Amino acid sequence: MSAFSSALESSVRFGLRQGLAKGFVIGSNGLTFAIWAFVVWYSSRLVMYHGAKGGTVFAVCTGIIFGGLSLGSSLSNLKYFGEAIAAAERIREIIERKQEIDSESWEGEELELVEGEVEFREAEVFKGFSMMVPAGKTVALVGGSGSGKSTAVALRQRFYDPAGGEVLLDGVDIRRLRLKWLRAQIGLVSQESALFATTIRENTLFGKEDATLEEVVEAATVANAHGFISQLPQGYDTQLEFFDKNVLLKKRKLNHDQDIHLVESMEGDTSYPLVVIKVNDPSLSHHIKKLRKEEYD
Repeated sequence: MSAFSSALESSVRFGLRQGLAKGFVIGSNGLTFAIWAFVVWYSSRLVMYHGAKGGTVFAVCTGIIFGGLSLGSSLSNLKYFGEAIAAAERIREIIERKQEIDSESWEGEELELVEGEVEFREAEVFKGFSMMVPAGKTVALVGGSGSGKSTAVALRQRFYDPAGGEVLLDGVDIRRLRLKWLRAQIGLVSQESALFATTIRENTLFGKEDATLEEVVEAATVANAHGFISQLPQGYDTQLEFFDKNVLLKKRKLNHDQDIHLVESMEGDTSYPLVVIKVNDPSLSHHIKKLRKEEYD
């Protein structure tokens, strides 16, 4: 709670500065009326007691009034300067932030042989969370929203380090391993994943950038997607606009040889070590169920 409160302090400071700027701008709108009242009063004194000409006084007063109106209109834009300053401050903090985990670092070990045993040892996902997953086993973490399932997956990929305890791969703390190598051993299908506006083949290659077309086709075949992709006019070179992303995500995962498979949510086909999950297209969902039934029969 104290860390969360500390993180909010900068937002409070920005809010106070922004509120002060906006209050000053709104208050400045009354400056026009104050100037008008002062000019009328002082002009009358000039004409009555100092012999000033009425036309000259009127011209000067008009200039002052319109100048005040212009000033008031420009002051209303000061709030945008305040917002820009606050936004620039946040951007500066991001630019100058020093990452605790450097994803581009080449430091760390690489295991010669990966069995795939995963262990959480007193990790701060939950209070004193410990779990060992033997190599080749399938384990499901089940719980309500916000209970820590996605956090466990993120810790396994080392998107951040646990506040306490250890996360181990084959008995080795993952903080000792080279990060890029570690993540290359993991195949992940997220609950909400991105599909890029490029071709089917290029989307599949995100799982293994140097894969050949034969490997792409093999991954599509395993994902039961090769049939309908082949029927498209441009096949694997079809540019995606609207497409069921889960099938391609499964292909992307199957196109990369990983020793560890992570899934954030699973629904449907379970005939492979890691399968896609949650198909939104009813016709495609029916097709997958049909394939499963044929396989079991």
